[in-house]
Amino acid sequence: MKRETLTLAIWLGLAVTHGQAGGQPHIEFDKTVYDFGASSEGASITGKFSFRNAGDGVLNVQKPDPSCGCTVAKVQPDTLNPGAKGELVFALDLTNARGAIEKHITVTSNDPLKPTLLLTITGQSKALYEFNPPMIFFEGVAAGQTSRAPVSVKRLDGKKLTIAKVEPGTETLKVVIEKEGTLHPQAARFVVEVAGTGIPEDFSDILSVYTDDPEKPAFLVPVAGRYLSSIALTPKALDWTIPDAAHWPAPTSEEAIVQKIVVTSTRSDKPLELSDIASTLEDLLVKVTELEKGRKFELTLKLDKPLKESTRGQLTFETNYPEQPSFEIPLTITVAAP
Repeated sequence: MKRETLTLAIWLGLAVTHGQAGGQPHIEFDKTVYDFGASSEGASITGKFSFRNAGDGVLNVQKPDPSCGCTVAKVQPDTLNPGAKGELVFALDLTNARGAIEKHITVTSNDPLKPTLLLTITGQSKALYEFNPPMIFFEGVAAGQTSRAPVSVKRLDGKKLTIAKVEPGTETLKVVIEKEGTLHPQAARFVVEVAGTGIPEDFSDILSVYTDDPEKPAFLVPVAGRYLSSIALTPKALDWTIPDAAHWPAPTSEEAIVQKIVVTSTRSDKPLELSDIASTLEDLLVKVTELEKGRKFELTLKLDKPLKESTRGQLTFETNYPEQPSFEIPLTITVAAP
């Protein structure tokens, strides 16, 4: 009898343990949409979503994932026993936010029925500033030159506008704030400057414009553009088809055995010089002609005798421009019968 009683107790204990281990958590929010109402551009909105573990297993909530960098969210606590309650607190920065606002926060947990939930923050943000253009784009900035773009700013709430400072995110840009006028106290202007580097590449930045609050920018101005190369090649690579030995042209027919590459400087502040012009192909002759002094050169490539087979190589030269000290032009020569 004692053995049967002990066996029954163990079985019941295992059954209870199994029931606890097999419980499922369930996350339940009191609301999934938070409407902050009406606010103004540049304000900071804080709020919270309350939730509870409505299941019978331990709930684990991962770090929330906001839909933009303007929103910061945190769950406290991130582990909840059955019946326990928690909060997701958030802060929303309305810098550059105007009109209808809708932001989202994705919440991921170990709830098997709802592993992800989407929370929404909505409201209206009244514009305080108007700036033109809303985005600056520099089409092409040549080496040795400085491109400029003015930005006009207007304050819309009737208060005096004073631009305290404009901070670029990198050292790429320089900003000059123009002297305040007395006739239009709600208006101001600043000029964005960028100097060409001579290296062909895209660039981007964000300008933080400060007015009343020295610690927080009133609005942001995106900037993008492209630097032009100090040297332009036409063409940038050479694909060359020549006749085979059986159809090699007469000395008077040079179209098939002569190619040309034009090297042009885009800089206006420094003449271009070419040196150490060479080719990895032994049978290739190269002649340099200066078409415009210090600005444009023509490289004439010529084959004096046929090649046995198709080949690849490079034409190289050096320049006096420190930003682009050397060039390698790919050469592809295909031997084919006419």
